[in-house]
Amino acid sequence: MIGISISLYDKFDDLGVLLDIIRHNWEDEYYVSVCSNHPDAPTKIEPFEDEIDHFEQGAQIEYDPSMEDPRGEQNLYYRIYDTIRRAARAAISADGVEYVFHLHTDAWPLSESSLKSLVAETAGRDAAVAFPAKTHSFLKHYPPGSFGDQYILFDAAKATEVDLFEREPLDFPPTLIHQILPILCLAKFGWGELSHYTNSSNRQHWDGKPSTEIRNSFRPMFYDPTFDYLHVATEDFRGDLGKSLQAQYLARYEIRHGEHVERLRSEYELPEDVLSERLDAWLDDLDDRLKWYGASVDTFGRDIRIVRSFLDADSRLEQLKLLAQHKTTGSHAQEALVSVYAWLRSLVADDTSEEPYPVGYNVFPDRTLHDHYHSLLHPEDFPADMREAVDRNFGDE
Repeated sequence: MIGISISLYDKFDDLGVLLDIIRHNWEDEYYVSVCSNHPDAPTKIEPFEDEIDHFEQGAQIEYDPSMEDPRGEQNLYYRIYDTIRRAARAAISADGVEYVFHLHTDAWPLSESSLKSLVAETAGRDAAVAFPAKTHSFLKHYPPGSFGDQYILFDAAKATEVDLFEREPLDFPPTLIHQILPILCLAKFGWGELSHYTNSSNRQHWDGKPSTEIRNSFRPMFYDPTFDYLHVATEDFRGDLGKSLQAQYLARYEIRHGEHVERLRSEYELPEDVLSERLDAWLDDLDDRLKWYGASVDTFGRDIRIVRSFLDADSRLEQLKLLAQHKTTGSHAQEALVSVYAWLRSLVADDTSEEPYPVGYNVFPDRTLHDHYHSLLHPEDFPADMREAVDRNFGDE
């Protein structure tokens, strides 16, 4: 049997559709394990109890989008890893489960046969883990590398043998979730048992624009026609456009059964040409607002979150920083923007903590890594049973 592990925070509507795909539109039986760290998750999950084999509430780690980084970012990554760990670990240990496919709740596999083909390919390679990753991103972050935390397949027996998810969140210093998973897999299995089954270059946006031309291939959406994957961050889109996109792909794959699928399609499905026109108009409106700054949506790699941050920035300095970080022009233009930003910042900012240092300069000459991590973490952000680990692993002594 194949297990499906699903992690989420509050996208319970998406969870309903994903469960309908698995339970009411696919032929085989699947073991479904779900973890959410929403404070009201036990209540919100009640409508789906008959569709879920195992549910577990995740750790209550404080995070909200208004939290300043690095505090917000690191708390978010700890929270994500906690939900992945709990959902996957339960599925891996379930009786009769041979492989576990991990998903976020807004990541939908649209084809049962494609999933079975991935399982067969992974078994044929005798791999313990099959993972998606951009080749350049993995190499840029190696060691340990970086790969996706959704659409990842685990051999349950191999994962059980090495206790793959033995390590709890605070066993790791603050880091990216996409690097925690390679740390685990490389240390537990070695490279020979890892299968890089796709470099993600097949991914595209609704209009066919390829992933290789998009800075963040996960946002605001992607569709992979090779593996029949769909990810739509509906919150990135204007109005109901994201939900209409979800409905469009369900229609293409003739996914029609289940209460939540039926509701999504009946309320949001549009003719493809109408939806395409509305999506184009939305991007055109954003481009019109950005053109006064010499920018466009493509300047930011279509990452709508960055576009909104740019348009909502309180100062030109903040906008220039975003341009310097995200502009997709050539390297010389990028370097010029970074230099201009650093110069302007030196004139107007009191805080110089972000100033670049000469190569080889010891930025923290009197600080150990324990000191550094202790300064970053806030024990009150973690539930009581995790605060001891904060003090033990990252305390002054």
